[in-house]
Amino acid sequence: PLQAYKSSLCFARFCNYKYTEDEDDLDNAFVHLTNVAVQKHSDSYNENHGSKWPLESLQFYLRSNYGHERTEKLMREIDGIIVHTL
Repeated sequence: PLQAYKSSLCFARFCNYKYTEDEDDLDNAFVHLTNVAVQKHSDSYNENHGSKWPLESLQFYLRSNYGHERTEKLMREIDGIIVHTL
């Protein structure tokens, strides 16, 4: 049987600008691509964290802003997405 492992050292990547579906921003790579090769050219790029957070930092932020139950539900849904991509 297939076995999959999720590293505890994973991280989340972010864009430097808030996502929008505005047609004027369709070509704005800073809104749509999290790749550091793109984001590092943004005026808002933070060299200290490189537009990424360790999973622990993301979970702390989510729990602080949305509560424990919603954060745990999201983490289970992310695990489900990982499984369905295999």
